[in-house]
Amino acid sequence: MSTSTNPSSQVATVTLKDVSDWHNWYYLIKNQAEMEDIWEYYDPDLQEKPELLSSPPQPANVKEWLRTDTPPTGETQASMTGFKYKKK
Repeated sequence: MSTSTNPSSQVATVTLKDVSDWHNWYYLIKNQAEMEDIWEYYDPDLQEKPELLSSPPQPANVKEWLRTDTPPTGETQASMTGFKYKKK
């Protein structure tokens, strides 16, 4: 098995030369899928496959996480002011 990577895209290209390469190739696929938290959709050993999402989940509402009961610190206020000028 030969493997090459493209540093700019972080993609590994694997060439399977014979059956003995399959184990390494399977490991590469499984490892990448686990890092992306999607192995459950590829795992051939699962008896019951997970349900596919019909649409992507909605992002969290950031406003729910913001504290409004305390004023921002001087550093936060300064960075917000700087952002206000960049935004225009």
